[in-house]
Amino acid sequence: MRQVMISSSDANGADLGLRAKYGPLFDRYSVDLVVCGHEHDYERSLSVRGVVSGSETLTPNPSSTRTDDIDTSLGTVHMVLGGGVSGTTNQSFFKDGTAKVITAVADTRPAGGRRAATYVREQAVWTGVRDIEHPYGFAAFTVDPGRFAGDTTQLHVTYYNVNKPNGELSVFESFTLHRKRSDGHR
Repeated sequence: MRQVMISSSDANGADLGLRAKYGPLFDRYSVDLVVCGHEHDYERSLSVRGVVSGSETLTPNPSSTRTDDIDTSLGTVHMVLGGGVSGTTNQSFFKDGTAKVITAVADTRPAGGRRAATYVREQAVWTGVRDIEHPYGFAAFTVDPGRFAGDTTQLHVTYYNVNKPNGELSVFESFTLHRKRSDGHR
């Protein structure tokens, strides 16, 4: 996806419309991973399922606090992979545990500009990992589909920083998403 459902950056922010339309679909169909851009940084959520009760911003509800070995049968993980462009926003993360969510846009667009947006702040209870130090990076994915019916499928992810000024690579984090294959049900 381009637009994001999670973001703790004071740049574009998360989108309430996406949360309302896509969040229930991700839950219903047990989506393991959602990869987005739009924000120019790296951020990853905890696994989430449903919304925090009573939240006007449909705040994604953490279903686990694990950040290294994640059972995606418990919820969906969201990754913002926007660290490959200019105009980075990794220095714009909120430092107080909050985030902003776009809840509305103005009906009219000023000449040559964007329609004004309305934002609401929320507690970013879904925050898992953020890279505040490095503006550029990319992720590599390796899939192990399991060897037999009912085995465990694993998605190994490594996020690399592209370090300035010469572009050397370093590993920022590695984690694994896993779940039992559905073909083992009788």
